[in-house]
Amino acid sequence: MSMKEIEKIFKDAGFKVRDSQVEMVESVRQAVLRQQKVVIEAGTGVGKTFAYLLGVYLGQKDCKEKKQVIISTNTIALQEQLMEKDLPDLKKLIGDSFSYVIAKGRGRYICHKRLTNIQHEGNGVEQSVLDELDVQLDKGWNGDVDVLKKAPHYSDWQQVCNTSNTCIGKRCEFVQECAFIQARRRLRQADIVVVNHSLLLSHLSFGDGSILPEFEKSIYVIDECHHLPNKALSAFSGQLTLMGSQKWINDVDKTLNALPGKIMRSEDLKSLQESKKVLVPSLTESQSILHGLYQKRVIAERDDEVLRLKSVPNELIEVAKNIKQAALVYQGILKRGKRGLDDFVEKSEIHSEASLDKQFSALNFYNERIGNLIYVWDMLMSQAEPPVAKWLMPHETQSSEEGGGAQQDYNVFVSATIAGSLLGQLFWSQVQNSVVMCSATIRSLGGFERYLESMGLEADTKTLYLSSPFDYQKSQLELPKLKYAPQQSVEHIKESAAIIAKELQDGNASQGAMVLFTSLFAMNKTFDLMPKKLQSSILMQGDKSKSAMVAAHKKMIDYGKASIIFGVDSFAEGVDLPGKYLETLMIHKLPFSVPSDPIAQTRNEWLEAQGKNAFIEVSLPEASLKLTQMVGRLVRDEQDSGKVMILDNRLKTKFYGKMLLENLPGFEVI
Repeated sequence: MSMKEIEKIFKDAGFKVRDSQVEMVESVRQAVLRQQKVVIEAGTGVGKTFAYLLGVYLGQKDCKEKKQVIISTNTIALQEQLMEKDLPDLKKLIGDSFSYVIAKGRGRYICHKRLTNIQHEGNGVEQSVLDELDVQLDKGWNGDVDVLKKAPHYSDWQQVCNTSNTCIGKRCEFVQECAFIQARRRLRQADIVVVNHSLLLSHLSFGDGSILPEFEKSIYVIDECHHLPNKALSAFSGQLTLMGSQKWINDVDKTLNALPGKIMRSEDLKSLQESKKVLVPSLTESQSILHGLYQKRVIAERDDEVLRLKSVPNELIEVAKNIKQAALVYQGILKRGKRGLDDFVEKSEIHSEASLDKQFSALNFYNERIGNLIYVWDMLMSQAEPPVAKWLMPHETQSSEEGGGAQQDYNVFVSATIAGSLLGQLFWSQVQNSVVMCSATIRSLGGFERYLESMGLEADTKTLYLSSPFDYQKSQLELPKLKYAPQQSVEHIKESAAIIAKELQDGNASQGAMVLFTSLFAMNKTFDLMPKKLQSSILMQGDKSKSAMVAAHKKMIDYGKASIIFGVDSFAEGVDLPGKYLETLMIHKLPFSVPSDPIAQTRNEWLEAQGKNAFIEVSLPEASLKLTQMVGRLVRDEQDSGKVMILDNRLKTKFYGKMLLENLPGFEVI
């Protein structure tokens, strides 16, 4: 299909034709046809969502075999926009029929079995809540909590929602009406499936076809794709408590011994006891070793928060090997116990799934826990490169013995440090069709290199940059002269607060303003330094939810009153304040992250050991991306104009200042 034919589709539908949007449609169409990976940065106003929807549709139309389209987003807001506006609009535009659903985790759906059980047994949930859920089900409610006009309180919902630990699948007497299973069935039949990044990553973790359709049947569109690397690190991390692990391990044999009939083989029960004699003492020994390491650090550094394990001592590695080996035996026995219980119920004329509900739930719980135990200790022993970040945090736990007081326990954390290697193994080596990655901000320092590396993509992956059609020259970027650098924290806050106060007091009271900070500390201190009259017009992040703050801000502006938002990171993207709602945007300082978390510290040390500069490789590109997102709040449509002010003299005094400025939209620089 030619560019002119694509333009005709837009014109026939009464849509404004933008060259950049048409170019994106064709790029996505070609990626689908050629089964390519493509990364597209489409600036604000390009219309990227509609462009990739149309591009995928046209590409599929020309393909011999139709695939399911998996669209993954980072935010609920974009999922809602897709389901309520963009996909319905596409249907009208093309005059063709296709189906689409939103995929959610099982915790968003009612469990009919748990609801029935709690109605019979009672468990602290008000009867009126249970009755209302029953009424909604009778009216045809599909069991999705998000579609209820009035959802139950979170604590009540947790008592009746579907969970992996309590679900017994096809053995359940409610399997035919199960809301979660019906939702999964609709998912398999839909042409387009909208998911969030977390669910996509869970699918990758559990294996092909576990949640979403198989790789060979799927085309992927990853919107807001710049979030995926960090989401992946979080999704594939692990944690456990040492004493907590011992407690549930001690309960496994009680559950297995209580199973009816002769489900458990005597040799399995004997093997379980032998493994327990290794597993529990080894966990106790590991706790002693880690406690010793922790105490040495506290004495040396006077720090009692996080202990990062830069290297794992040999004695702990030996103990970890014993833990993993014994845990694998436990895992095998638990799986055989679960299969035996399945077979027993199928053949039994006395017992039913309902009568053994607690046993099924317990086995599901232990299988999940033992898998996590193996994963964490395996990661703890890892000597792979890029390295695994490993750290401890102490917490007190109550002794289970009568009269016992608080005991020192530790949370053990493990995480990969670079997402690319994980995504390469679990995603890129598996996908068989096209993958479209797009966002309004992907590039850092003017290039895609940093993003491709963080995603584990080849350097020659197809990329496309489409600039925003908005006229940024109508807006100004001001770089005030400051005496103090941000490193001089106290002085910089005082100096910048004076500039902020003057700018906001001199501005038009009916026009909106926003000040973005890189820390809550700086935001609160700056607020304290504002004149009292100005403070009354400021909405501070933390006082209300983000959406409530935006709504309150717009309402004040509509009434002709001053309104100023003080916010941090979460206001740097996903906030749309067009026209008068935002005419002055002030950025307190450049968004350089402090590598204080164990993952960043481990990664940076590894880069430095390779002779690389962690600031150049990571910190500077990350700051470039975040700064672009920040200034992107100002111009939201073709009529918008205003002023951005960045209160950081490093843009003029440091070698990287020019590089950061060159990656920003083409404002008139003052």
